[in-house]
Amino acid sequence: MPQRKEGWFSQRHQSADAHREAQDRYRADEEDRGEAIRARQAAARLRTPHEQLRRLDERLGDGVGARKERARLARKAEVE
Repeated sequence: MPQRKEGWFSQRHQSADAHREAQDRYRADEEDRGEAIRARQAAARLRTPHEQLRRLDERLGDGVGARKERARLARKAEVE
């Protein structure tokens, strides 16, 4: 592990305040990512299984990848 610079609080921050500010910025970014994830999940719940499969085909190609997700959506489509 590298040595701390003389007078520095941590390897990246000169003071505890700078360290706390960096932590606060990281937590704010994390909250923003969580909000974006929840918004995408809510939009996905509104789509039908057929629409979800079509979106997978658009993103990955016809029948390519997401094998388990495709199987889950196919089972769900049969029920509807």
